[in-house]
Amino acid sequence: MKNLLTTFVLLALISGCAFVKQQTDYRSDKDFSAYQTFCWLQGCEFMYQGPEFFNDFENIELIREAVVLELQEKGFEQDSNQPDFLVNFQIIAEERSTIASSYSHENRNGQRAWEPFAQREMQHYIEGSLIIDIIDAQTSDLMWRSYGVQYFGPDEKVSAKRMRRAVRKALSKFPPQ
Repeated sequence: MKNLLTTFVLLALISGCAFVKQQTDYRSDKDFSAYQTFCWLQGCEFMYQGPEFFNDFENIELIREAVVLELQEKGFEQDSNQPDFLVNFQIIAEERSTIASSYSHENRNGQRAWEPFAQREMQHYIEGSLIIDIIDAQTSDLMWRSYGVQYFGPDEKVSAKRMRRAVRKALSKFPPQ
């Protein structure tokens, strides 16, 4: 019998759609209302930097498109000639593992107790981080950064819906008020 705790841990690790950890930081001395146009960091041409096993054109393109759509929904316009700010994203993915112990519920003389089984399972997962940077095009200063962490199963194909949610969450506090 699998333990409820083991099941909960696995579900929390590999099936959540939201970031487990989300941080945003920005320069408070900058006026973000002056920014209206953007393009990608590398000469306004998107280039992928991240782990090779995630370098799948479809996945990268989904994230790139989600970033553009989210910025456009916020009223920013993509402009390769004279952008106000540059956008870059990075993906960091690391294989991780944890040990999960199984427990059983036994009834001894009318009393309830949790008893550990001798069996322990090694659970493998991927810790994936999405970092989105906003850089001032004139000064090259990093103006804003979002950093989010999600967990995935080792062979899990990340859905387009999940990627769009991740990007929307990552850019939810841009521009800062």
